[in-house]
Amino acid sequence: FDILTNLYNRRALARKAISLIETENCHDGILSVWDLDNLKYVNDTYGHDVGDRYLCLLADIFREYHYENSVVARLSGDEFIIILHGDYIQNLIQRIKDIHTEFMNREIKLPDGSRLHASASVGVAVFGADGSTYAELFRHADFALLEVKRSAKGYVRVFDKNTYEKDQILVNSVMELDRIILEEDVRY
Repeated sequence: FDILTNLYNRRALARKAISLIETENCHDGILSVWDLDNLKYVNDTYGHDVGDRYLCLLADIFREYHYENSVVARLSGDEFIIILHGDYIQNLIQRIKDIHTEFMNREIKLPDGSRLHASASVGVAVFGADGSTYAELFRHADFALLEVKRSAKGYVRVFDKNTYEKDQILVNSVMELDRIILEEDVRY
């Protein structure tokens, strides 16, 4: 267990997720990656004690919205994972959105008397459609999370294969250009 939040830690999550997704071959489920917005700012401005309260607020919301068919863990730093299964995909995605909305409606009191509105960004991947292993689902949910962070923090985004493939083409093209320049592989 994670010492601060008392949620599963990264290692326990990996064991549970691999067992559920790959061994039990669960098909009706989603994996969501959560990133607490502005934690670095909170830690740098108000101290790590306030940052820890911010992290615990999210963990408390996860406990309030406990779902029987779930695995919840703190991955590291400000990243969390929720795996939900055993219901229609749209119902599971709605459950994630409900948890997210509840968290976004919370706030913590800061040492200067002001209040910080809670905010988290979330990426979601669907079992089967977006991957069949824990590693694939995590990579795709994390990509959806990065898409949220690139545009506007504080939203839930479901993985989109077309966007991912376009991004991969761009990344691969840049890597190929870097290789050509590094190896001086241009003749003129």
